[in-house]
Amino acid sequence: MVDVSLQIVPRFDRRGFQASPHAWGVVCLALAALLCAVVVTFAFAQVAAGDRIRVTRMGDVFVVGYLGSADAAKLILRTTDSDMKFDIPFSQVTKVEVSRGEKRQTVKGAMVGGGIGLLIGVFVAGVFSESGDPSNEDLVHAAARFTLVGLAIGGIIGAVNTAEKWERVELDELTAAGR
Repeated sequence: MVDVSLQIVPRFDRRGFQASPHAWGVVCLALAALLCAVVVTFAFAQVAAGDRIRVTRMGDVFVVGYLGSADAAKLILRTTDSDMKFDIPFSQVTKVEVSRGEKRQTVKGAMVGGGIGLLIGVFVAGVFSESGDPSNEDLVHAAARFTLVGLAIGGIIGAVNTAEKWERVELDELTAAGR
């Protein structure tokens, strides 16, 4: 009897990773779809009047506010605290970024917490080992336990903390958006 079914799911066995040509086709299609989504997201990233922007001026001084308008010579920025408007000449602008909202720092916090936990685990295994010379097993167990605790604590702290996500914008896009 001949097996004519399509094998899309890859197999793992003693010889290693085995996949049919159909599985590779599915993987390639998924990667192509992901790449298209990323390109479309960046291609249509636009700036509109009223968007929150961060303007960096000469000397690394930055101002955060809302885009009022922009022309070929200057940028008009409204501040968040009042209705004050700043005229910033483009000759003084070194970088412009638009806010894309806030994002949580969960992964970053987990990585920092896990790294600190790993270091503490290795230190504790070395200091508190019964023989004074920790075995590999002692190091691995202590490092694993402290790393997991550090990952959890760091992830929780990172999930609570948010940071504003900034995307760099070319000045040509800004002048077209501010009119």
